[in-house]
Amino acid sequence: MQIIIASTNKGKLEEFELIKKLQGLDHIEFKNINDIYHGDFDVEETGSSYYENALLKAKAAAKITNKLCLADDSGIEIEALENAPGIYTSRYLKSKANGLIDVLADIGDNSNRKCKFICTLVLIDANGQELKHVRAEWHGLIANEIKGSQGFGYDPIVHPNEYPEKTVAELSEELKNTLSHRAKAVSKLFAELKT
Repeated sequence: MQIIIASTNKGKLEEFELIKKLQGLDHIEFKNINDIYHGDFDVEETGSSYYENALLKAKAAAKITNKLCLADDSGIEIEALENAPGIYTSRYLKSKANGLIDVLADIGDNSNRKCKFICTLVLIDANGQELKHVRAEWHGLIANEIKGSQGFGYDPIVHPNEYPEKTVAELSEELKNTLSHRAKAVSKLFAELKT
């Protein structure tokens, strides 16, 4: 089964490949949309939820490729920021001149450090019809400082509940992709497709 990943984010694509390997999904072949389509795949995320944004991306990819397409919309919700940035996760980080340093400054000395990563996956057939969608979460605490060089995005400032002494960016790629919101969502999606 070949599935087109409706993303040009290299970090996400590498994670999907590793998750597939770790979960023994050998019957699935993930392809990057850029392997099929050589234009600029940049879908405007106008939805008001992770699901709506993932659906927009999946439908756009299916329209271009006429193939089975999987889209992901994910983000982080930080309780000290009133569960922001949420669906604006990527844009929020890009808007910060000093990146994660500014994110930590926004949180300041707030004693509530709880956060969660969220991933919603939507699988669309070649005709643009939704086959399945799933949502998964990964909980942790916001760190007081940036640590680690693995992963991408907010990984260097999140202590996952399973390894509170490390940030996600200090975990091995294999360990991260066993525990993460994306790994949980992929596992859930393919388990539900089998039933």
